[in-house]
Amino acid sequence: MKVVIAHCAGLGDNEDLDDLQRKRLPNFDLFLQLMDEQRYEGLLFADISAMTQFNRTGKPLTTILQREDLHERLPLPKRSRVQPAGNQPSRLSNLCRSWNMNVSKV
Repeated sequence: MKVVIAHCAGLGDNEDLDDLQRKRLPNFDLFLQLMDEQRYEGLLFADISAMTQFNRTGKPLTTILQREDLHERLPLPKRSRVQPAGNQPSRLSNLCRSWNMNVSKV
């Protein structure tokens, strides 16, 4: 089964079920833990449609822009799609550059 996590889980917090003490962590941190698990590659994706809303900026948006290793798992809306060619950067990086955004300084 393929799963798409809405808005990269950029809001709220939950228990870390992998932690014996069940510490509460920001949902975004839990999202990153899942995305970093090799066993979920090709199965776990995320939606970025609301990432630029004022209540979702900050660490989630900055991290997503900087983590180019995740960009191929963040499908863009069809109207925004920028197709990579050869060894070109990912679609999200291309989109940021087309909007004159410096990913390293966001």
